[in-house]
Amino acid sequence: MQIKKYFHILSLLIFFTSIHLTKAQVKPELVLPIGHTDWINSAEYNATGSRIVTASRDNTARIWDAESGDL
Repeated sequence: MQIKKYFHILSLLIFFTSIHLTKAQVKPELVLPIGHTDWINSAEYNATGSRIVTASRDNTARIWDAESGDL
């Protein structure tokens, strides 16, 4: 009877520990889109070719560095 009691307590301890660890590992993460979120309608280089501007159906325009691709 004593072994059964310890087994039950150990089982509960393992169960609640696993739930706690699972919750701790799942962290919501905010991810913001870097580029456009819809089709790109047009793209044009500036006069020196160092920048690219893109216009999208998501009603945004973005200016990119042509060499690095950074926004």
